[in-house]
Amino acid sequence: MDLGLQEVAQAKERLDLATFVAERNGVVLFVGAEKGNRVMEGSRLIVVGSDSDWR
Repeated sequence: MDLGLQEVAQAKERLDLATFVAERNGVVLFVGAEKGNRVMEGSRLIVVGSDSDWR
């Protein structure tokens, strides 16, 4: 198998096993990447905020 395809398969497996943790319950306010975008380490991907003030 091509080395590039192996790396993609490994990255997909790591993502499937990943756990995303937020500091609190809430709603997603911002998504910083779209499918196909390259993301660098430390990039803000998801912002979660409280919906308690939305009344």
